[in-house]
Order: sequence, then structure tokens, then C-alpha cells
Amino acid sequence: MDTDIWENENADAIEDIDDEIYGWSADFSASLAYAGGFSGNPGANNNKRREFWEWYLNQAAEEAYKSVCQK
Repeated sequence: MDTDIWENENADAIEDIDDEIYGWSADFSASLAYAGGFSGNPGANNNKRREFWEWYLNQAAEEAYKSVCQK
């Protein structure tokens, strides 16, 4: 049988997590995906996270800025 999530005793906590997730920026979500999750997760790789942000700040942000300025 299906249960209504709002009847769950943890409904407030679930709602808070949902609100938090939808507030994340696309670049932050991409960094999590690239690194395998948050730093505390097993399988997450902090070196991959650093690699993503170095690429993002040194190349991606600059290219995005250039593309906007050319219009």
C-alpha cells in the first residue's frame, strides 16, 4: 500500500532536504556528480572535486563570460 509521505514521522526532515537540494546551483550539483558525492560519502573523491573546481574557475567561467560579452 502506498503511504502519504506527509504522514511520515520524518516529513519535516524530508521537506527540508528537498528544499535544500532544489536550492543548489547547477555547478555545485555538477561538482558532486563528478566527485562521486559529498566528501563524507564512501566512494567520493576529494581530488576529483578539486579538479572540477579548478577547471570550472580557470576555464568554464572564463568561456561563459566571453560568450556573454560577444553578444
